This record gives sequence, C-alpha cells and structure tokens, in this order.
Amino acid sequence: MTDMANKERPHYENAPITEALITIGFFPEEFGEDQAARVQKLAVLEFPGSHFQLESWIGNSPIREDASGTTPIEDSGKVVPYSVTVGKGSFSFSRLQPYDTWEDLRQHALSFWNRFVDEFTITKITQLSIRTVNRIPVNVSQDRKANLTDFVQLFPVWNLHAMPWTMNDFFLNVHLTVPDKGIAVRIREGTVSPKDGLGPTILFDTDVVTRHGLPEHPKDVDAIIARLEVLHQVRNQAFEATITDLVREMIA
Repeated sequence: MTDMANKERPHYENAPITEALITIGFFPEEFGEDQAARVQKLAVLEFPGSHFQLESWIGNSPIREDASGTTPIEDSGKVVPYSVTVGKGSFSFSRLQPYDTWEDLRQHALSFWNRFVDEFTITKITQLSIRTVNRIPVNVSQDRKANLTDFVQLFPVWNLHAMPWTMNDFFLNVHLTVPDKGIAVRIREGTVSPKDGLGPTILFDTDVVTRHGLPEHPKDVDAIIARLEVLHQVRNQAFEATITDLVREMIA
C-alpha cells in the first residue's frame, strides 16, 4: 500500500467527484423572499446567458429556481455546472458534474461571494467549509464477489464468529478533529446500489469545517483562500488515507 503522507498528491484526471462545495457562514443572518430575488439577479450578472441552479432557504422551505430565468432546470436539458444555496447565515457554492478543478471552483465561488457581500452588506464570516462527494465504481468481474478492502481502507468491522454472514451494504459516519488546525472532519462512506445498468459504487462524502482562524473582513480574498487551502489539504489527506492503490489506478 502506498504511503501518501509524505508524497505530493497527484492530480486525478478521472476524479470520481459528483459534487464539490464551498460554504461560507456569514453575519448578519437575515434572509427572506426579497433577498432571494436579489440573489437571483446576482446570479444572472455573474453567469450571463448560462443556466445556474439557485436554492433559497426561507425558514425551513427551499425554493429552487433556474437563475437564468428561462426554462426550469429539470426541463431545460442543459448541463448545469454550478449551483448556489443561500439561507439564513449560510452561502454555499457548488460545482456539479463534470467537475473541473479545485481552482475553478474556488475562483467562481469567491467571485460570486464578493457580489453577495456587497449586495447584502455582510460584516463577518462565521464559518468556512468544503465538501466533496465522490462515487467510486466497484469494478469486479461477475464471477467473484467484491472485496471491500480492495477499494477502501475505512470499513466496518464486526464479530464474524457471532455473525458469520455476508455484508451486502454498509454506511459509516465518522467524525474526526484536527486540533492543531481547529478543523472538524466528517466522513460519510457507504455502498450505493446498482442503478440504470451501472454497477455498484462506494460513496465517499467528506465535510471539512472550521470556525477558527477566519478572515477578519468578509472580502479579504487572500485570507479566505489561505484558510480554504488548509481545509482542502485536510480533505485531500482524508481521501488519500481512505482509498487504495487500486482506486488510484482507476482514477489516474
């Protein structure tokens, strides 16, 4: 097994990322119908002529819109590479498939964030987080069962003497802390059943969150980038510590 702790992480051409998000907590937290309409206008300015999914949370009710103002997202038949979710005290920008690069996501998220800060007079950042959702295909021949340890290094363990049974599916929810960096990590890992003729996949969903070392000014882009880079490094470390060499070969 390759030890990635002291090696530079490779760039994966076929990264199995289905969605990547940057979320920024902010103050003041007020958000209602008027603010939702203003966010839609900002989306049109940021991405003129393109389709852009917007979800506004007013209370506990989500309002989903196609910010281009033309056809509904689900009926447009067009690729919607970006999505924004805004609500009380929370701004989330995500890149959907096809995923490009971390730098692309960060650039577009912070560009839109700057417009958002100006429009709503945001005075403070209260939290930063990044999240990536990966679906790793389990490619095995039909004449043998998949061995989970061929793909991941984080897996459930149980007493085989007491329960000598075959595992069909699993789901793990692991919470970790990185005390010296003031960061919390949550890893959700599990199997996703075959769908639409595709084989089974392993879900690897990770959140990396911090409320420490935050920029003093909400438009201090350099400070935001510096903190996001630390989160991104922790996220990469968690991913590399969980996958195997076989998966690295599959997504190289």
